[in-house]
Amino acid sequence: MNRNLCFIIVLISISIFISSCKDPLKSSVKPDMFTNVAEYLIAEYENNNTGGTPDKPTKLSMKIDIGSKDWEYFLETISYVDKFIELNLSDCTAEAAFHPGIFSTGKYYIVKLILPNTCTSTADGTSNYPVFRNFTNLREIKGVNIETLGNYSFQWAASLKKMEFPLLAYVGDYAFAYCSELTNFIIPDTMTGIADGTFRNTALVSVTIPDNAASIGNYAFYQCEDLVDIHIPDGLSSIGNYAFSKCTSLTDITIPDGVTVFSEGIFSESGLASITIPNGVTSIGNLAFYKCINLGSIEIPVNVASIGSRAFSNTGITEAVIPDGVTLIDNYTFTDCLKLYKAAIPDSVTSIGNNAFQNTSLSSIDIPDSVTKIGNYAFAQCIWITSVNIPNMVTSIGDFCFTGCTGLAGITIPNSVESIGGAAFQDSGLSSVDIPKSVTRIQARTFKNSRLTGIIIPDSITAIGDEAFAGCRNLASVTIPDSVSRIGSLAFADCTSLTTVNFESIVDILNFADADSFPGDLHSKYFEAGGGPGIYTTANPGNNAIWSKH
Repeated sequence: MNRNLCFIIVLISISIFISSCKDPLKSSVKPDMFTNVAEYLIAEYENNNTGGTPDKPTKLSMKIDIGSKDWEYFLETISYVDKFIELNLSDCTAEAAFHPGIFSTGKYYIVKLILPNTCTSTADGTSNYPVFRNFTNLREIKGVNIETLGNYSFQWAASLKKMEFPLLAYVGDYAFAYCSELTNFIIPDTMTGIADGTFRNTALVSVTIPDNAASIGNYAFYQCEDLVDIHIPDGLSSIGNYAFSKCTSLTDITIPDGVTVFSEGIFSESGLASITIPNGVTSIGNLAFYKCINLGSIEIPVNVASIGSRAFSNTGITEAVIPDGVTLIDNYTFTDCLKLYKAAIPDSVTSIGNNAFQNTSLSSIDIPDSVTKIGNYAFAQCIWITSVNIPNMVTSIGDFCFTGCTGLAGITIPNSVESIGGAAFQDSGLSSVDIPKSVTRIQARTFKNSRLTGIIIPDSITAIGDEAFAGCRNLASVTIPDSVSRIGSLAFADCTSLTTVNFESIVDILNFADADSFPGDLHSKYFEAGGGPGIYTTANPGNNAIWSKH
């Protein structure tokens, strides 16, 4: 039979029952205690204007089989009556793992709930279908025999504030996630760990992890913005990814010595201002302290062998002493540490990753002989840096490596360097540089808008990239060696101080095609009759310069 038709028949039957009732029934019904759907519906008809608000819910004590059609009809009845209730299911029949069903009707009206005494746990839910899904106004819940709360039990139960589970021993993954009104929860001593996401996005203020706990899971306290205090026992050995990320009110925390790994994002975007990393820690994960803007100083223990990408990016640290044993300064490790003025790189480091020190306040950097590679943007926008020591083992300097380093006036590039990346010194303060013969190509925008006054291009160079020296307005002279077979678009454009260009090579028009490669009419003079290799000069430098060959 159709479910809606059944429900209509039930309502008609109840209505007939109501119409046959005399005054004695009316006086015998207790307005705060019911044992079946009919009694509840009758009382609501007779007391239509009393009770049933979220702050003063109607009390019901039902005896029904949870999971049966009667339970579904009951929830439909609650929705039909449109009153909020305090529901006691302690005498109901139910599976050991309580589940109120996936249908949504009526659950909105349940403000307080007592679970059946036969239940020892709540069932496992999923992220899309938490066990108490649609219990939008549930404020309190009690279960005298509940020992386990399953995964995703109360996720998104946004009104839940109070619970009573005296036998509780285990709380599953994401059990209270997004319970935005939950300010207090006493974690049972029997719990051996905090599962993944258990309390994420709750309003917890203070937490004590029990002594038996050995681990805190991934995202366990993620974005608990009101959390100001947490006690972690000495025996705990593992804290998961993003466990305390975005805990913006958490300013300090004590981590026990047994923890050996600071996981990915563990304190990212938190309010952390100080922390002592235990000596036993060997690894600091990606984003571990990312955007901890209040973190002013930190000591990295000597046993740390690995520091992940963005581990300290966007923090307020002023010094970084990287311990021996670290072989890679990973991508973005110290990016946007605006107060970082000093960094010590040990001899164990072989590679400096992309953006590693971008936009910091370093004034100088001593790169050890062990380093063979400096990544893209590694020191970009370090406007205070005035000196850099590049060792003889470095073979490549990445794209944009020193771009925007306006305080960097000079640099020595060793003969070991085979590749200088595009825009490596763009917008820098570089006034002089010797390009080693190990380099065969000047990449696009390598020295664009720098302050070069002169440049010696070695005879190992075969190509000069697009805009390689564009905007070098202090550059007065340049020699193009006979090894160069290609000059890129705008290679020397806007070099408004350029008065002398010595072409030692023959460059065909296909590889020197842009008339704006040099200021003025130099391009056309090179290809007109009598042009080609030779020394070209102008008495009136600038973008409209008139050139002549000598």
